[in-house]
Amino acid sequence: MRGLVLGPLLGAVRTGAIGGVAIKHLSRADSHTLGLIGSGFQARTQLAAALAVREFQSVKVFSRDVGSLSRFAEEMSDVLKCDAQPVSSAQAACEDADVLLCTTTSKEPVVEAAWLKPGVHLNNVGPKFKDSHEIGTDIIARASRWVTDAPAQAEEYGDRLLVHCEPLAGDLETLSSIVSGQAAVRTTSESQAITLFVSLGLAGTEVVLARALFEDYLTEH
Repeated sequence: MRGLVLGPLLGAVRTGAIGGVAIKHLSRADSHTLGLIGSGFQARTQLAAALAVREFQSVKVFSRDVGSLSRFAEEMSDVLKCDAQPVSSAQAACEDADVLLCTTTSKEPVVEAAWLKPGVHLNNVGPKFKDSHEIGTDIIARASRWVTDAPAQAEEYGDRLLVHCEPLAGDLETLSSIVSGQAAVRTTSESQAITLFVSLGLAGTEVVLARALFEDYLTEH
């Protein structure tokens, strides 16, 4: 045995890391403003990964829990050395965002398509089913590309998954095909396009991530 991992943190880290890969390949290279809705575990790791792949000059954060929002913005500004600004509404977090992270547990949409800036890339981390979804069909309909990390899981969910609902049903691209070069990354011709990453979770990556962490630890010690 190489090591033992306890607790939920690794799951949040690998979900955040995969979200960062999606941002790297699907967002505009000149993205400077990040919008974030949510202030929980997933929000922390998604933000950290986003900052690792893009140089954001501004981070606007909204959470319905005012106390959590204030603590989150202060903590992230200090830990991640970013300018995390708490804002008073989800709309304020969305309107100027080049990249938008939705990391809530909301069963109802927290974002409206009308708030989105042309060319924005959005990571949907929270609920994404017909009866429980943090983004609505209006956003899915505006997106020109839908990408997921777990196509087999998406197929298993079938029409429970919001992006599979008629009349929106279409092909979900796989993130791995974009990373491997089998499918195109975002191009300059797509500068005004809205792209959507549907994070479904790829549990096997926890093993890969844990192995890398253990190897780094053993190297350092």
